[in-house]
Amino acid sequence: MSTYVVSRRRTLLRAAVATAALAGALLSPAAAFAADAPQSAGAAKPAAPARAAASGGEVVGHPVLADGTKGELWQKGKGWYFLDLHTDAGMPIGSLQVGGPSGRTEDGQQIRGMWVTLTSFGAVHSWSDRATGHGFDAGGTEVIKNCTVTWGTGTPFDGVSLRLSNGPAGPVAELFDATNGKTLDILTTVNRTGLSGGARIKDADDPKTPQFQMRVIGGQIPWEGINFPKPPTNCGDKAAPAPATAAKPAAPITAAQPASFANHASQTAVVPKGPVAAGAETANNTGDHTPLIAGGAGAAALGAAGFAALRRRATRRD
Repeated sequence: MSTYVVSRRRTLLRAAVATAALAGALLSPAAAFAADAPQSAGAAKPAAPARAAASGGEVVGHPVLADGTKGELWQKGKGWYFLDLHTDAGMPIGSLQVGGPSGRTEDGQQIRGMWVTLTSFGAVHSWSDRATGHGFDAGGTEVIKNCTVTWGTGTPFDGVSLRLSNGPAGPVAELFDATNGKTLDILTTVNRTGLSGGARIKDADDPKTPQFQMRVIGGQIPWEGINFPKPPTNCGDKAAPAPATAAKPAAPITAAQPASFANHASQTAVVPKGPVAAGAETANNTGDHTPLIAGGAGAAALGAAGFAALRRRATRRD
């Protein structure tokens, strides 16, 4: 082999090695840049399927809360719901859950100046409940009927009205929608909590007039309350009017005596005892025996006169 051929092969080998080294040097920064480059907006879309897989359920609604916050309502099973609340940027705000491991049939929480509730039917409600500028209206209405006094008033929950009543049935609080009048909840001394914990009946010094309270934010305490009205006094204590037949209960018995009993009124006289008893009994006998006694006396007198005449005749003969 000539010296020229060997020299040319060495030149080609050196050129190939240099080319490979240069290509590696150029590709390494490009690969590093590609690895560090931020993902585009289109690449972030697969996050939703990942959340669905993590939750084990599916999105069944996007409720909008009282302040405009949008949420995602997930259903994981029958009666098992999860409400996820977050900002538009994806920052978490809060969450509620019913059913499943929690075993709750309703959940209520104070979130960003709202009272938010979730039920086992997947129903979501929310009301603004800031204490400033809100509260129970002082100028409510009052009605007294059937020994029960009723007050109508507003509440710290925007859009919720209240009826408080007190009477023979005890204190009752009825919460209803101020727009359509639909009843939202009814509280009594037996069922003391309503609106998923956002309303309650609290005992007071007087058990007959407990206090009704609702959750608020921004006040000195997280509850604002109003006393139940006092039940009407002396209501139901008045005696019922007596029936006409009861005016003289003893008169019909003593006055309506049988006629045969009235004829024996003389038997109430005291009957003497001893030697005068016979006379007393004779005096009580109403029979008339005077002619018979007189006749007997006359017969005795005639007999005595005849006997005396016979006696004188016999004496003369002697």
